[in-house]
Amino acid sequence: MREFVTLAISLGKRISGERDSLVFLFTEENGIIPAQAISGYRITSKLMPHLETLRLATVRIVGNTGYRIADALRISHQLPVTSNRYKELLRAAYIIRKLLPFFSQEPELWRLLRDEILGTRTSGVQTSLTSDVLCLLGYDPHFAGCALCSNPATHFAVEDATFYCERHGKTQNALSFTFAHEDNRRA
Repeated sequence: MREFVTLAISLGKRISGERDSLVFLFTEENGIIPAQAISGYRITSKLMPHLETLRLATVRIVGNTGYRIADALRISHQLPVTSNRYKELLRAAYIIRKLLPFFSQEPELWRLLRDEILGTRTSGVQTSLTSDVLCLLGYDPHFAGCALCSNPATHFAVEDATFYCERHGKTQNALSFTFAHEDNRRA
């Protein structure tokens, strides 16, 4: 039986069984850990308020092959103030959860998301969080072109990791993002 305590960001959760939930925890040391929260969907659950999406928490995880959350204590008490910032954080969490393999260490990506959640992120150039996350995952949108017409990319489809232009991105139901530079065409 392995047991460890770590600082984690909850990237989301889904129902697992009747009252349990599967929580996707993003840690600096271990990457994404899918861990089961027993009775996580019960109304009286004392664990789940600490593991809401985009919460930073100290989590105790136990298990050998499948991990279970034994205890959690929320660190960040307030979520981002503006709805645009919250949407941007949700989008980043979704991209990380879908594109990053389980147990893959990405400390720089973890620190970026942590700083954004805590409101301590400083950046010399104003870039969107989505754009920064894609860059750290190896999908730099500044050099990308549309997969269908080679125009500058403004949308990204997470399901197939493909960039699209404004016109094709809307038809492909892809996520949109903004750039730091107005001209993102290839040199």
